[in-house]
Amino acid sequence: FTMADTMARRGLQMGALPSLQTTLQVMEQQRELARKAVRYGDVDIQRKDWASARKQYEQASLIWPEWEAPYLRLGELLVKRHEPEAAYRQYEQAVKINSGMLSSKAFAKKYDKLAEKSGARTGPNKNP
Repeated sequence: FTMADTMARRGLQMGALPSLQTTLQVMEQQRELARKAVRYGDVDIQRKDWASARKQYEQASLIWPEWEAPYLRLGELLVKRHEPEAAYRQYEQAVKINSGMLSSKAFAKKYDKLAEKSGARTGPNKNP
């Protein structure tokens, strides 16, 4: 359960739904936790603690699944660890969240190259 689910359940048990303001506060708290996990993951990368970085990025994506940053960071980590299939899946998730990233020529080139390397697809932005 997320914090929002827990608060909503508590509100139902008490006979009142949480206000919109409370829900928004909880959402912002979750987003801050996700941002913090990504920052910790970035520090772990600098320390070359790959396992811890991976856990932090995965945790961030669970806390805030609508945010593309943890998927991108994890994808970058997996590229460095020579895991192209797993890296491509992370990049693909990030693109599903924010397809505008493909308008960046540098990112689109990187994405396509990784797709080819992983065997997912060939050519610029083509489906498998």
